[in-house]
Amino acid sequence: MTSREDINAVIRGELAAQRLSQTDLASYLGFENRRSVVARLAGECDWKVSELEKTAEFLHLVNVSQLFALAAEREKRANKR
Repeated sequence: MTSREDINAVIRGELAAQRLSQTDLASYLGFENRRSVVARLAGECDWKVSELEKTAEFLHLVNVSQLFALAAEREKRANKR
C-alpha cells in the first residue's frame, strides 16, 4: 500500500512542478487558510478521500487513481535504493 508520505511527496512535487502554491490548493479545497494543507502535507492530520479527489482535480490529474499511481511509482523507486 502506498504510504501517506509518498502521496504527500507527490502532491508537493506536482504543486512545485506546476508552480502552484499551498495557498492556491487551500483555497480550491475551501479551507480558510494554508495551514490546513500544511498540516496534511506534514502528516499531522489525514486527508479525506474527497480532499484527495479535489486535489487530483486541482493538479490536472485524470483522477485520484493517477495520484495514487504516481505515489506507488515513487515508493517503488525509493525501495530500489
